[in-house]
Amino acid sequence: MLVSGGAFAADKIPRPKVKPPVPPITEQAPAGDAAAKPPAEKPGDKPAPKQTVKSSHETMLPLPRFASMRKGEAYVRVGPGTRFPIDWVFTRKDMPVEILAENDVWRQIRDWEGTVGWVLSSQLTGRRMIIVKGVVGTLRSDPSPTADPVAHIEPGVIGRLMECPVPGDWCRIEVNDIRGWIHRGEVFGIYPTEPFPAP
Repeated sequence: MLVSGGAFAADKIPRPKVKPPVPPITEQAPAGDAAAKPPAEKPGDKPAPKQTVKSSHETMLPLPRFASMRKGEAYVRVGPGTRFPIDWVFTRKDMPVEILAENDVWRQIRDWEGTVGWVLSSQLTGRRMIIVKGVVGTLRSDPSPTADPVAHIEPGVIGRLMECPVPGDWCRIEVNDIRGWIHRGEVFGIYPTEPFPAP
């Protein structure tokens, strides 16, 4: 049985480039507004140390890590904010992505083809999925290269990650209600030595 991935070139659609964003104009306080002026520094005063405040939207989970797209359409921007232009539009629900960084409600992600950009955290889910990469993958009945083949899966096919024991080079996945084992090297969505589910 051959499981086809279809035209996966349409996973993402490029958006036309636009001019770089212009920094927002900040309003200046009226000249007579003494409350808006910073307090005068006295000679010998030490500057107050700058405090770094973490946003409550940043998870503090380890980076990088895998997630998947929650919806079938997501805008991927060149930076973490709506002032940055849209570079791509991801069009496939459940596509696995790697989260590289967090900035408030924004996540920097990389897809299986190496495209990097920023999306809102609400566009992502922790559901673990995989996508077959490279050449046609073979789904087998057991975690062994000599086990009977269950199905052949074309590149671009998305499946649900079920388990990846460690030590071991095989992951159990489900694709179109077909379950079987596939070698880690044939998919994107799991690290080479990552156990799943996590202990």
